[in-house]
Amino acid sequence: MLRIQPIDIASIPQADWFFFYSKNGVEVFAKLWQDRWQSAIHNPIKWAAMGPGTADSMKGWGMHCDFVGHGEAEEVANQFLDHSKPTDSVVFYRAYHSRDRLYELIAPHRDSVSLPIYDNQMLKKTFAPVHVGIFTSSRNAIAFLDHNPVPENLSIAIGTPTADTLRSLSIPSAKIRLSNEPSEESIAKTLNEVLSDFSAAYGE
Repeated sequence: MLRIQPIDIASIPQADWFFFYSKNGVEVFAKLWQDRWQSAIHNPIKWAAMGPGTADSMKGWGMHCDFVGHGEAEEVANQFLDHSKPTDSVVFYRAYHSRDRLYELIAPHRDSVSLPIYDNQMLKKTFAPVHVGIFTSSRNAIAFLDHNPVPENLSIAIGTPTADTLRSLSIPSAKIRLSNEPSEESIAKTLNEVLSDFSAAYGE
């Protein structure tokens, strides 16, 4: 439902930490600026990921993760503040339309820069009606529901912001299931639980 469009940046800030919110951010950075940061950054970089899925993507590009968050933004912020030093500086690489909640939580305590490196432009796509919808971001949910009917049985949200967006789009809380943490693994586990519940309810 989203087209990833890289945003050019004039220079890469110097920092102790490079923090990525998503796999899309990792891939844009790695494909376009890996050579640039290797030649422009003089101090060793420590790498941070919002969750395990993002960390796996970073490892695939040769970025060793020094910090991997678990849970919602508030939990991840506290974990990172405990893990990093008060004197550390951080660059958060994100989507242009990101809510940027993690940056907001950490910036009062660390020297931080929030840098959009890609735009996630919404697409107009229609699909046959579905029983279950899986939404991996607020913008993804908006793009889908602008052009498609509400999933008949349930909507699964990857995190609280996405669940809040679904409620704002008139989906009742009773028809929203929140994954235990914002990761693809947790989404898959939640979907399996939902399918098991349906199977038990309908004897299939």
